[in-house]
Amino acid sequence: MNRTWLAVSESQKSTLKNELQTEVTIQHPLFGWQLDPIGRSFATDDVLFIGEENKQGVVHLTWSGPGDHQFPSTEFFATWSEFAAKKMATGNLGY
Repeated sequence: MNRTWLAVSESQKSTLKNELQTEVTIQHPLFGWQLDPIGRSFATDDVLFIGEENKQGVVHLTWSGPGDHQFPSTEFFATWSEFAAKKMATGNLGY
């Protein structure tokens, strides 16, 4: 079985963090968060970021410059278990 969610490599971390900073504007809910990318779905290009107090968000980066209050689209998860059940497990179906 191929896994679609994989850990972010050290070489990818700075690229993903820089892109997130480019896309998140003052209107976006992630503005001001200190986030680190820890996982990436190669099926959807989503990136799992983790922040202070283990806040977690799956972000779909657009790679098209600054966003707004909606983009990049973001889905929040309260715990690792919630992310694993709702996003990771379903993202791996059929792979």
